[in-house]
Amino acid sequence: MNVINWNTKEILKFSTWLWDERQYSYSLLAMHGICWGLKIGSQLNLKWEDIIDDNGNSKDVLMIDKESEPIKISSFCKELNNMVFRELKPQKSDLIYINYKTKKLIETSNLSKNLQRFSESYLIELYGDDSVAKFEIMKGTTFQLAWVLDMLSSYNYSKKSFIDVGNYIGKKTLKEMIKFVGFEPKEPIEEIKMRFDLIDAQGVQIVQQVRGKLGNKTRFSDFAFIFNE
Repeated sequence: MNVINWNTKEILKFSTWLWDERQYSYSLLAMHGICWGLKIGSQLNLKWEDIIDDNGNSKDVLMIDKESEPIKISSFCKELNNMVFRELKPQKSDLIYINYKTKKLIETSNLSKNLQRFSESYLIELYGDDSVAKFEIMKGTTFQLAWVLDMLSSYNYSKKSFIDVGNYIGKKTLKEMIKFVGFEPKEPIEEIKMRFDLIDAQGVQIVQQVRGKLGNKTRFSDFAFIFNE
């Protein structure tokens, strides 16, 4: 049986499920993952100052380092950053992905184990007990791979898209890229442009719901996400 790779739409659904389960740090990790296509280690090292400016608003561009290509922060991603930063009120020097309840950081040592546990619960709840075996096991590379697969699809899996996207994610040769995605490229096209708005293409929006809040206080649980099914 061929297993199913997680694509950006499925991860968006998974991240909204995580949000409803109040696993906000993992939800944000997943949403940012399919926005930017970063290695999980690079993503976990991000601080609020990397995405929020001096006025407390989302930056337009994310810079990983001086050598890397600037990442344009999409409209939805900016709205998401603004909402979480406003509600969480962290220090700008804080790392982004912390447990909302315990204030502990997401650790790479248990990241894959937790992602597998959450994703299995998600699949069983939405698709039934037998769905777990149909999907690839979720791990630290899953979000980046989903972004990569949708990027390649945008350019009809051309050889040039394999090379350019591979260079962006650190795969130095075509052979490395083919091994990472599990298949070979198709016919070439002329120009490839990195896209960081794949999540926006799902029509995702942040909505605020009234859930018996006390006074004027807003909580993370008052927000939800809707998108095109």
